[in-house]
Amino acid sequence: LKGYKGFVDFAYIGDVSDYNASKIELSTTHGYQFNNYFFVGGGVAFNYYTDADLYAAPIYANFRANFINKKVTPFADVKAGYAVGDIEGAYASIGVGVRFSLKGKKALNLALMYNFQDYDATTDYSYSYGGHYYHNSWNDTWELHGVGARFGFEF
Repeated sequence: LKGYKGFVDFAYIGDVSDYNASKIELSTTHGYQFNNYFFVGGGVAFNYYTDADLYAAPIYANFRANFINKKVTPFADVKAGYAVGDIEGAYASIGVGVRFSLKGKKALNLALMYNFQDYDATTDYSYSYGGHYYHNSWNDTWELHGVGARFGFEF
């Protein structure tokens, strides 16, 4: 398995942080497979927050470990980076799953995952009262937590 490796993944992550921040994630990761067990790479994802109609694009580093060298292999991976778009802030994803080998270096992957996203939000509030106009603005950071499932193709 040594050499270049790429992944294309689709995930659904349900919000567990009470912010109605469930999302669909499509990602692509590319990097180097050092041996049958260890991969390091980087990637970009496209996130669509279904409840809020917001978008984000996390850019991340990816570390992945296959635990055995068989046709069906358990693995764990960690992604860490920063998201830009409607939702900006630190991004992290931790997953455990199973890799199903196909012909050559190709494989299908199925994983359960935990996802974290900081949301650096600015809130503006304006109102008029008694002939005067008032405007308030403040910054806040929300921590979005989610769990989900990811399905992917490896090449």
